[in-house]
Amino acid sequence: MTDVSQWLSIKESAARVGRSEATIYRWISEGLLTPLMGRIRESVLVEVEKSVRTRRKAQHESRDVVVVVDGQKVGTVRYNPATGRVVGDVEPGLTMTNLQARRTA
Repeated sequence: MTDVSQWLSIKESAARVGRSEATIYRWISEGLLTPLMGRIRESVLVEVEKSVRTRRKAQHESRDVVVVVDGQKVGTVRYNPATGRVVGDVEPGLTMTNLQARRTA
């Protein structure tokens, strides 16, 4: 089977996926793209851009989570499943650190 995808320069690659040349160089340094004689295979470029876009979207999808301590709702926090990060106070003056201390006490 013959690959008919086009080979693009860095500048053409950036224009093809609507990114800056710096981004294309960053993807190369991160090992996401492997140029051959300064050119990048278009089909690979499109797949990398799609993968990066999907990953970024997932990182920004956080949701409210209800926090329950000893059977009582104490509030909500924002949780991002992609990063595993929890942000915010569950009640005025109660931080996640205080909540952990309360839970272990």
